[in-house]
Amino acid sequence: MAVDALLIEAIRKAVRKGRCVPFLGAAANYKCAGYDGLPLGVGVTEALADALARQLDPPAIADKKNLPRVSLMFERKVFRATLIENLKELIPDHEREPSRLLKVLASLPLSLYVTTNYDRLLERALAHRNPIVIVQTIDSLEGGEQVTQWAADAAANPDDHRPLIYKIHGTFLEPDGLDRSPLIITEDDYIDFLTLLNTEKHPLPREITARLANSTLLFLGYSLEDWDFRVLYKSMLNADDEPFRPASYSVQKDPPQYWIDFWKTKKVNIINSDIYEFTDALADECGVPRNP
Repeated sequence: MAVDALLIEAIRKAVRKGRCVPFLGAAANYKCAGYDGLPLGVGVTEALADALARQLDPPAIADKKNLPRVSLMFERKVFRATLIENLKELIPDHEREPSRLLKVLASLPLSLYVTTNYDRLLERALAHRNPIVIVQTIDSLEGGEQVTQWAADAAANPDDHRPLIYKIHGTFLEPDGLDRSPLIITEDDYIDFLTLLNTEKHPLPREITARLANSTLLFLGYSLEDWDFRVLYKSMLNADDEPFRPASYSVQKDPPQYWIDFWKTKKVNIINSDIYEFTDALADECGVPRNP
């Protein structure tokens, strides 16, 4: 199915004006023919649940498609460092190359990239532009004010020469001894994070949320049915700005009509396309190589 020409042209215009922000989820690195990518959340959850089941007697696991719940159970059984170690084995970003979607996005004159992924493939795709990486954490009481100020300072003047990567759910780090990679992964982590969104300790840098409110958001690699993503989306964007907010876009393959209609009310247009078909169409429209 060809990507809608009018929608892809609108995205190109937003890119050209410097008002397009890619918002990247797990399927941004999904495997395809000729590319050995990273697993989706459901695959990670099932593998983590199977590993946990071998530790339990009886081997009872809650919803094997609920990553935050399974991660919580895993953490309670074998502690945080082991949870992170298992996640890194299941999401082996050090053994993978960035997808061609990431490479195309990295070749566009964009100044801000937002992702909920823990992997470091986006950083690698943008390495030639020396990006500033801001890692959001909920461990804010140990240095949250400092982290937030650092994020604000870096976000104040991003440009397309040295773009900003904002990692909302944390990131993998190379451990120096005990792995302390800051991740929002367990059910408790998500509850703490989402609770903070509507308090004075709001963890999202205001400079970034202001930039998002004035930009065309391009959601890539998400299922927009996920409740946690919907809460995050609503919290990032001020409802008072909605009448003036630019239209945004989400790439979804054969989405149900209900979700097309639902997101239309949020000014999010659904592009019915495979993620890599969209990548090729975007590259062609913006005049960059399909596989830089």
